[in-house]
Amino acid sequence: MRYIGVDAPDDGNIFFEESRQANKKLVEQKKISIEYDVRKSSDKDLLGYVYAGDIFVNAQLLKNGFGIAYIVPPNEKYRDLFISLQKDARKHRRGIWAFEDPNDEAYYIASKGSRKFHRPNCRFARELSFDKRVIFRTKDEALGKGYSQDWRCNPLFKRQEKEKK
Repeated sequence: MRYIGVDAPDDGNIFFEESRQANKKLVEQKKISIEYDVRKSSDKDLLGYVYAGDIFVNAQLLKNGFGIAYIVPPNEKYRDLFISLQKDARKHRRGIWAFEDPNDEAYYIASKGSRKFHRPNCRFARELSFDKRVIFRTKDEALGKGYSQDWRCNPLFKRQEKEKK
């Protein structure tokens, strides 16, 4: 199960273990219920809003900074809530936001049809064809529109990759 509206790091990426442990504390050994939105995923994993008792797991992960709001239409039922929780977690530097690079880029780049954005010097941004680019002036603008920064563009992730070698 993947959570609608939450982009958490995959195995092998920075913050994966912290996000996994935070999720585990919320759902392990608890009765969960799942609410679906307009569209279910077409891949093997279903997307859902997950509740562990009275706890809205998707929202709690964002509130505590263990994921990034990732809004993909038409599944936008809790869009404003998720973006608000992320903004608060970022402001108070909770979870992954405690390690955020405070230096803003001059702009950020996304691809039309994708909900991920990149730093302009990221190799994935450079590979995007010019006519399919969406430009954001600030990280706040991209995050506020429900885009998620590609984990591979995070300078901390790049540092972690170098240390592995």
